[in-house]
Amino acid sequence: MNGLKEAKNDSLVSPDIHLEPNDGLTTEKYDIVEPLLTIAKQLTVGERGEIAKNDYGCDVARHLAALDALLSKKHCRFQDTWFPAEVVELASNHPSSVGFEGCTALVLVNAIYSDDRVDNAAFRWMNNRPAYQELELALREPILRAFRYLYESIHDWDPFGNAPATARMSTDHFIPWYSVN
Repeated sequence: MNGLKEAKNDSLVSPDIHLEPNDGLTTEKYDIVEPLLTIAKQLTVGERGEIAKNDYGCDVARHLAALDALLSKKHCRFQDTWFPAEVVELASNHPSSVGFEGCTALVLVNAIYSDDRVDNAAFRWMNNRPAYQELELALREPILRAFRYLYESIHDWDPFGNAPATARMSTDHFIPWYSVN
């Protein structure tokens, strides 16, 4: 459907074909966000403590309190661009980080809420896509569905940065599709 939308935008198909804004979505936002929230809210007290240290050990207590407060909220939306967003984003940058999966889920939820306006999700896909493929299935599917949702819902979402077109065509750049049961 997204290809059909692009073809219509380029006048390559009949103007009589009517497309709705959500015709390119394979999954509803709720079905993407809820599993991510479940993953994020499974961060243990110990993991949260380690995540709070990610800002080079600065303001650990404030980051931890902000992370705990964030995870106690229904939708886990960042209210502050630094506390705890900074330490969450840092933990989601590296697959070996404590809390990588839960922090990735938080970054993706917030990217979905904000249409990834600061490219947090795009940056993670560009850098960590092989690691997402290696996650256990219960984590991999919701995370990959979130990336697909962003791709389908944001017209100009570009997780490839400055990669030349030929590099973008390798299969490791493709975002897998998983159905939601």
